[in-house]
Amino acid sequence: DKPSAGIHIGAGEHQTSVRIEGDTADKTQFIVTQGRVGVGVNTPRSMFDVADDVYIGDALTVDGRTYLNSSLDVAQDTNIKSDLFVLEKSRLREQTVLGTAKPEMIDIKSQLYIADTTYSEALRIDSEKFGSIVIKDGRLGLGVEDPRDTLQVAGTADISETLSVGGNTH
Repeated sequence: DKPSAGIHIGAGEHQTSVRIEGDTADKTQFIVTQGRVGVGVNTPRSMFDVADDVYIGDALTVDGRTYLNSSLDVAQDTNIKSDLFVLEKSRLREQTVLGTAKPEMIDIKSQLYIADTTYSEALRIDSEKFGSIVIKDGRLGLGVEDPRDTLQVAGTADISETLSVGGNTH
C-alpha cells in the first residue's frame, strides 16, 4: 500500500489556490484559499489555522491577539508585553513576575512578585461569597473595597500570638 495524495492548484476569486490532500479525501493536509492558510483543516477560519498541536523550536512573535481555547504549555520564560486575559483555569508553576522587574530585582525570592506597578491598586482579589482583598496605594484592605488605613479589616481578627499596637503589646 502506497500512500496517495493529491495536489490541486486553482485560480479564481472564490476558488482554492493550493490544496494538498492526504490519504483520505476528507483529510486536507495544507490549503491556501481566499488569502488564508490552513494545516489539517478544509476551511481556514483565520489567516493561519492549524487543526492540531504546533511545535515552535525558537522564538514566536505575535503582534496581535492570541486566543487559546485549550491550554498553553511553556517550558521556558515567557514575556507578555501587553494585557493577558485568562478566561478559564491557569496554572503558574514557577516564579511569576507581573510588571517590569528592574535588573536589581533579579534575585526575587517570591513566587508571585508584582513589580513597579503604575496602578493605584497593585492587587485585588474579589469573591461573591467573601470580602475583597485589596492592596491599594500601599494599604491593605481585608473585606473592604477601598482601604483608608495601612491595614483595614472589615470583620473580626483572630490573633494567636502577640499584637503590638503603637508600641504597646497586647
